This record gives sequence, structure tokens and C-alpha cells, in this order.
Amino acid sequence: MTAQKMFESMGFKKDKFDYFGLDRLVYKKPIVDEGDYLYTFVVLFDKEEKITSVYCDEYSEDYEYGYDAPPAIDMELLKAISQQCRELGWL
Repeated sequence: MTAQKMFESMGFKKDKFDYFGLDRLVYKKPIVDEGDYLYTFVVLFDKEEKITSVYCDEYSEDYEYGYDAPPAIDMELLKAISQQCRELGWL
């Protein structure tokens, strides 16, 4: 299975990041609780630097829920990240 299909099976959508001439690949997943948008879970692959970043973007203003904490990476997501790294020729 391709990395894109693995990410899509978890609810992520592939997005092109071409701001400022940077060559990056991004997968985004909106996080919603009881119909309210909270934040976007982001997995970014920087093709030039060969690094991967995982973070939450557009935090909710209601910090009592702790959305500013780093996102957890489960095994399913780790496998998709590893597969994308293989497809990019990094592994």
C-alpha cells in the first residue's frame, strides 16, 4: 500500500506545500470534537532537508483541553511516515 493510501485511511488528505519555493509534502487531518473544529493534525515532509515534522496547527483558543501538547504518533501513523520516507528514497 502506498503512503498516501495509508494516510488517507486514517483521515489525512495530501496537500501541496509550495510556499516560498520550498519543496514539501504535507498531510493534514482536521480534528473535530462534537462537531466543533479544534485543530489540524499535520505531518510535513521537507524534501530538501530530508526531515519530517509532526504538529498541530490552528490551535483552539480554549487551552484548558491541552491542545498545545505535541501530538501522539501511534503505530499506524508511524508506519505511514516510514512508508513515505521509503517512497521519497530517504530509507
